[in-house]
Amino acid sequence: MKYRESEYTFASTLVRSNETHLLRKRDFERVLEAKDRSGILNILKEFGYSEDKNGEVDFSELLNKEEKKLYKMIFSAIPYEEVLNFNLLFKDYHNIKVLVKGEALGFDNDHLLMDFGLIPKEKIKSYIRERNFIFLEPIMKEGIILALESYGKDRDPQMIDVILDKACYLHIMEKVLETENPFIIEYLKLSIDLINVSSFLRLREIQKDKNFFKKVFIEGGNIEISVFLSGYEDEISSFSDKLYSHNLKDFVLNSWAELERGKGYFFMEKAIHEMKIQYLRAAKYITIGVEPILAYMVAKEGEIQNLRMVLESKTQGVDSQVILERLRETYV
Repeated sequence: MKYRESEYTFASTLVRSNETHLLRKRDFERVLEAKDRSGILNILKEFGYSEDKNGEVDFSELLNKEEKKLYKMIFSAIPYEEVLNFNLLFKDYHNIKVLVKGEALGFDNDHLLMDFGLIPKEKIKSYIRERNFIFLEPIMKEGIILALESYGKDRDPQMIDVILDKACYLHIMEKVLETENPFIIEYLKLSIDLINVSSFLRLREIQKDKNFFKKVFIEGGNIEISVFLSGYEDEISSFSDKLYSHNLKDFVLNSWAELERGKGYFFMEKAIHEMKIQYLRAAKYITIGVEPILAYMVAKEGEIQNLRMVLESKTQGVDSQVILERLRETYV
């Protein structure tokens, strides 16, 4: 899908102006320090968040509206939705996993379903309930069928996640390769590498053998499976050397240290996000193109996730220092 940079002049200019309204770390600290809901709302208003017309403050609804506004702005400004809508497939596959696992285990998990995927959540729910996959793309259809068959045979809910995660990234890689954009392709490759490294470390920590790693390994990244398999019995310090050329040595060492302290899972999720943000910051030096638009979309999604975490944690009475430790790196 070749495109001309000039086709993204308007959208690039639009996101540049909106970047100035992204929250910085200090702004999240202000939200955390706010004494009441009114104080929080006044801070968020500075950055374009708007309360309900009747004056009520429902922060969950407020953030949903902001996310909806984000996607409406992006996809109405770009000439070809296909260039960036791959990012919404993550939400579709999340919903599929929720529904398939809910059906398999006999749980109603509808409250975990996400809005703003490419397929409305009610439609996905109907497709799975009625086993009507005619309107789904082949990779998604095959992934759902394989996950259902696997659970029917082995009764292992973990494999539902494994199978659908593989289908998700295979599907997204297919879409991303069609963009023929090196920046976007490398972004997805980095994402896959980070997931595979995280899986490697988690499985090593719980002493799962390399055969299980073969099942969870996701293809499409820059790091071949042979690198992981050849280093599966190595000391972590030795294995990390193998990833030096991919700039992931420190990620491996720091993640393993946190795993040994009992905080690794949370640390890795946060570190993965931060590695992606660091990569996307290169888009700041691209004046016109799809790159700064992708960077802004991911940055804004991260901002909304950060706000959800901060607001929910404040409501639950979580210590402020703990909340700050959980706060993910911001784009600006």
